[in-house]
Amino acid sequence: GIPAVVPRPLFASRRCLVMNFVDGFKITDEVALSLHGVDRDALMGRVVQIYAQQLFIDGFFNADPHAGNLMVQVRGGEALPVLLDFGMTVRLSERQRLGYAKLALAAQQMDMGALQAAMASLGIANTQSSELPERDLAFWRFFLRDTGPRDEA
Repeated sequence: GIPAVVPRPLFASRRCLVMNFVDGFKITDEVALSLHGVDRDALMGRVVQIYAQQLFIDGFFNADPHAGNLMVQVRGGEALPVLLDFGMTVRLSERQRLGYAKLALAAQQMDMGALQAAMASLGIANTQSSELPERDLAFWRFFLRDTGPRDEA
């Protein structure tokens, strides 16, 4: 697997999840990232790999992925993502897991036919696809565009 830190659950019920304390700093703390010499691109690559594994391989993922649920722990010069708050999770069926994997691949390749087939396999219907398929392509091109760094927006 991909090196990461996940706190152990100490208590779980339908309304409460208690996990052990894990040291680290917020993934958005630019001062701490710089102080520890964290390679931000490598760290984010690792985070993306972790979520991709959860979604496309394991079929079980944290359904609340936001910066508040991510920390960083530095061990021996290596920055490890800390994944917090598994209170909201989703387990995918094999069909769904494969459908989302196909959707991601088709999106990466900008393959409209494969995108539409993957969406259909997941039960996602776009009301414009049959009449104006070029709108699908325009939507996906916009959605998957390279937006550049946040400070240049």
